[in-house]
Amino acid sequence: KTVDLKEGGASIPVTEQNREEYVRLYVDYFLNKSVDALFQPFNKGFHLVCGGTMLNMFRPEEMELLLCGSPQLDFDALERSCQYEDGFTANSPTVRFLWSVLRELNEEKKKKF
Repeated sequence: KTVDLKEGGASIPVTEQNREEYVRLYVDYFLNKSVDALFQPFNKGFHLVCGGTMLNMFRPEEMELLLCGSPQLDFDALERSCQYEDGFTANSPTVRFLWSVLRELNEEKKKKF
């Protein structure tokens, strides 16, 4: 797919004189315009739920933590909070084995789990 970054852009060669404009237009397209159709419904829903004065109560880093969760995974806390069903308990061999395997994973693999 070819997209004109500005009117008639396909016929304008990128030169040393206009490369800064080209990079600025390309970055704007890539980060903003190309995802706008997907972002707008999310934005509308987000502001419907979290808009108004409530949104102003949080600093950006607090909002990130609320939406994305903590970047640090605490598997000890997860293990303590687990509730087991179907006859399994925290001391079941299968459950103990699961937690021992999870403790051996590096952070990247824990995140994928």
